[in-house]
Amino acid sequence: VVSEVLKPHPAMVPAIFTAEDRQSGGFNAQTAREKLDAYIEREMLVDPDDPSRIVLDPFLFDVLFLGGTVPSPSPTHMRRSEVWSVFYGRMEPWVVISGGSIKGKRMEKAKMVDVGGGKKQILSSVRLSIHTESRRGHHVTVLRGLEYVGLDPYAFSDEMKSEFAASSSVQEIASKGESSKPSHEVMLQGYWEKTLAQHLIEVYQVPKMCLEVKASGKQQE
Repeated sequence: VVSEVLKPHPAMVPAIFTAEDRQSGGFNAQTAREKLDAYIEREMLVDPDDPSRIVLDPFLFDVLFLGGTVPSPSPTHMRRSEVWSVFYGRMEPWVVISGGSIKGKRMEKAKMVDVGGGKKQILSSVRLSIHTESRRGHHVTVLRGLEYVGLDPYAFSDEMKSEFAASSSVQEIASKGESSKPSHEVMLQGYWEKTLAQHLIEVYQVPKMCLEVKASGKQQE
């Protein structure tokens, strides 16, 4: 199972989060927003003349801008949606991986990237690669990176044979670095990139941010 979590920016302590929260396993986006909303309500920061606007007291201002880029002129009010957008973008994104061959939980640092329209999205450092290509005159779909999310490539290959009724095989591929553990690729005959990605999302809860899907030439219908 791969899930996204958010850890507080240091400037968010202690106004929104505690020091213990910084050392915890992180929060999902909903819980983080609830903590922000709780602070706004507790400090009565909703503008009485316009409930969609939030008054920026000194603590909330630091939460949003301390150590970062401060808009000019410096704002005293912001719309609630804008407050959340800046707040979310300031949090530290992580990916938690558990289950399969992984003992306990493993946390990997991720990145917060701009996706346009003032919105941000978590980009995981954990990537499963799915691509189509032609090998020896046959159209195939190749999947790499299952080990990173705790899945056994051989067991997954057997599952795909049964699930998709397609020929499937596993090959060991070279890893970078002498001490690196060997990695594997699962190869399915035919174009399965869309179905395979959907299967990983629905059955194994792999977020879309962890999937890199590329199709060469003709794609799956």
